[in-house]
Amino acid sequence: MLTEREDNLEVVRLSTEYYKRGRNFYYSRVISPLTKLSKGWGPFEDEVSNVGVREAMESLINLSECADGIYKVVTCNESQDWETGIVDDYDLMLVEYVDQT
Repeated sequence: MLTEREDNLEVVRLSTEYYKRGRNFYYSRVISPLTKLSKGWGPFEDEVSNVGVREAMESLINLSECADGIYKVVTCNESQDWETGIVDDYDLMLVEYVDQT
């Protein structure tokens, strides 16, 4: 189940780069935060600061399915601690961003 909180919105640009350097060929996915469209807590930024870029990128469950574009980052697949009820784990998902203004 996707969760969204009106006070928190993290918007990113997803782009793909292809290039050649010397005899090597490169392919990469680039996630650029769009701070003017974002507000409050950012789950992807938080994940990067907690576990690093590689694990944060791997936590985006639909990254390989997304075309280049503008997305909001949402949490999904949340699990809660059975004693406290506090969310203790979640995945991240990119959802196409539609400007509401």
